[in-house]
Amino acid sequence: MVYWLALLAVAAARPLIEYWRITTSASGHGTIQYSFSGDLLPLALWIAGPPLALFAVWVATRSRAPEPQVDERVR
Repeated sequence: MVYWLALLAVAAARPLIEYWRITTSASGHGTIQYSFSGDLLPLALWIAGPPLALFAVWVATRSRAPEPQVDERVR
């Protein structure tokens, strides 16, 4: 959860600061422009990379020994 909140804060900080600067300017008007280069791989790795890495660590470190079978007749 902390990772996602930090990622959201980092991603939203610059646009929010620019929005605040534009809306509170002394002249009362400004412009907003957005451009996108089209390269989604870095964004995908930032969003999906850490959860996938944690899952890989969990799979690599969990016990591989099978669960012991409990004989129902013993009870």
